[in-house]
Amino acid sequence: MSADTLNDAIDRFFDHYQITHPQLSCPTDSDWPSPCELDDVPAAPGETQWRPVRRHRDTQDFVDLERALGFELHADLKTHYARYWSGTLEAEAPDGHVSLIYLWNREDVDRLVENLIGHVVACRNNKTPFAGFFATTEPGEDYFLTINNTTGQVQLEQPGYKPLRVICDSLAEFYDLLVPASQPNQSPVDG
Repeated sequence: MSADTLNDAIDRFFDHYQITHPQLSCPTDSDWPSPCELDDVPAAPGETQWRPVRRHRDTQDFVDLERALGFELHADLKTHYARYWSGTLEAEAPDGHVSLIYLWNREDVDRLVENLIGHVVACRNNKTPFAGFFATTEPGEDYFLTINNTTGQVQLEQPGYKPLRVICDSLAEFYDLLVPASQPNQSPVDG
């Protein structure tokens, strides 16, 4: 599947999301600024209005990580994180609710890289193949969605275990199944 196919699927989802939720807000955090913040839009005291912002794709986000790991991350995982600056977005998939994880700011890239390193170490310790995470499931559940680094399939996983099952054959296919869900007022990096 081409990168353009995934980019188009992501763009369609974000367009639909912004039509469904034209006003997004989160608690103000002056120590965690983002290109997503709308300074010219009034918000309630202690709140910030925001919206996802298209990134100028930065292909350097994962270069050092890939060099350190000795392998490349699946292109779909890199595209998912490089397409938009955004807080977590809520969606409904055919199998239930998901919280899609995105990057809020440049510092969030560093935090994601640290989390991916921890995930790679856990996979190696558990002798499970690496798959990069991009979403969590229902709040309070200990499951997340990953992209299999070899096949590109979207999988349901529980930390420390082999994937439970394949959800979709590709991330583009998964995006095309998503419907925007209600967006609670939350920190942009909460899941």
